[in-house]
Amino acid sequence: MTDLSALFSQQAYVMDEQKSKDERINKINETIKDTGFKANSEKSNRDMLYLQNDKGQTHIAVKGTSNKQDVGTDLFLALGAEKHNKHFKKKTNRINNLVKKTIVDDPTQEIFLSGHSLGGSVVNDAMKNKKSVRENVTANTFNAGASPFVKKASKKVEKELKDGRLTNHRITTDAVSASSAVNPLAGNTKTYKPKQNKHIKKVPKFLNHVFDTVEQLRVHSIDNFVKDKYIKKNKK
Repeated sequence: MTDLSALFSQQAYVMDEQKSKDERINKINETIKDTGFKANSEKSNRDMLYLQNDKGQTHIAVKGTSNKQDVGTDLFLALGAEKHNKHFKKKTNRINNLVKKTIVDDPTQEIFLSGHSLGGSVVNDAMKNKKSVRENVTANTFNAGASPFVKKASKKVEKELKDGRLTNHRITTDAVSASSAVNPLAGNTKTYKPKQNKHIKKVPKFLNHVFDTVEQLRVHSIDNFVKDKYIKKNKK
């Protein structure tokens, strides 16, 4: 499910594109049509993508930073003050409500949760602080935003999450998730070496500062975790 978690985290960004909701949902469903999952328009919004298949599986994907409001939330997160940010709390509460509603509608559903960057931070927080989410969901995050000031989970909760409930995937040179090396995110963490970028190595020295930024954006991108065939589809 890790590959699909990355794909759906990527597709969650489509929900914030400047198109009608029907256009966004149709674009997503066209991209993921070979996965067996379909996006649910009623339960999806600009922050989250809600998908289900006919095998009793539900997936909720949370998008990362893509607008000014998200940037403000990032600043609160960096200071370890995410609990005081309405936008952040709204996202975690929505996850909690969607999980509860899914269980009420069908107690047999297998529920998965994923998110990239800020979305990964929200997922990590929901798994850490929302009991109904933690007990009923398997989650994956990708280059989740981290802070040395975020409060750690209790030992009991941490033990639950390390038991295969939550896995954080990060590229070793990613700056956004770098603080997790000092203040580890809740759950398990898997690290990956960045893919080599031959073009950036060949740029003139006076452009290094520009391409350092480009390289950081590339390393942080959710595309690092998504299969190439879906990246090509997403760019059409």
